[in-house]
Amino acid sequence: MGKDLWITRKRAIKAGQGDEGVIPGSMSTRSYVVRGLGSTASYTSCSHGAGRRMSRTAARKQLTVDSLRAAMAGRAWNAESADRLLDEHPASYKDIDQVMADQTDLVAVQHTLRQVSTTRVCEARLGDGGGECGRRRPQHSSTSTGSASTTACCAERMTTEEQLTRVLSAWAAGSVAVGAVCSLSPRTRGFGRQTAAWGLVDGAIAYAGVRARRRKGPTDPARLRTVLLVNAGLDVG
Repeated sequence: MGKDLWITRKRAIKAGQGDEGVIPGSMSTRSYVVRGLGSTASYTSCSHGAGRRMSRTAARKQLTVDSLRAAMAGRAWNAESADRLLDEHPASYKDIDQVMADQTDLVAVQHTLRQVSTTRVCEARLGDGGGECGRRRPQHSSTSTGSASTTACCAERMTTEEQLTRVLSAWAAGSVAVGAVCSLSPRTRGFGRQTAAWGLVDGAIAYAGVRARRRKGPTDPARLRTVLLVNAGLDVG
């Protein structure tokens, strides 16, 4: 090119002459160990993976748990969390073989790997200010079932959220019951109705949390803290 350039790659990897890299497919397809060919037309870059053909929201709406289980047959994976892994469904990604065929001028394939296990990885514990619990970080392995500690982290966060939901549900039920009793007396009717109303609000929040957890997995810690603090403030107010 005759120029010195700073190359910033987003969703791409360096593929200079002789550079080695890994290009993963989806949870049930192949991955490739490659060597860069140094193409200046692509600024010595190549695809970093299959790439999505369907958004996560669309995948959760259009794909099914049964089809995910069928696609993952013969592999070790978090099958018990299939409903929360729909956004990683292999059908939501492009055909990795076609992706590789389209960049034969950028990289040369050294080895082809077949996924035998996939583990959904948790990146942060509840309360540490980190990101979502592994929602976007499935890890593929040809030799093992993944990290037990990261799986335990996700399980810990799920357990914590379930406990908080039970407490909030019990508080909601108690508020409605107390509000109903207080509403029977003219002197406490206003207080009773307000208490019952906030109980219904608490119940709605708990129900929404259960539905979201079933669809998407554990809630982002920052969002969960915000919801709980706002709810507590409204109750006190």
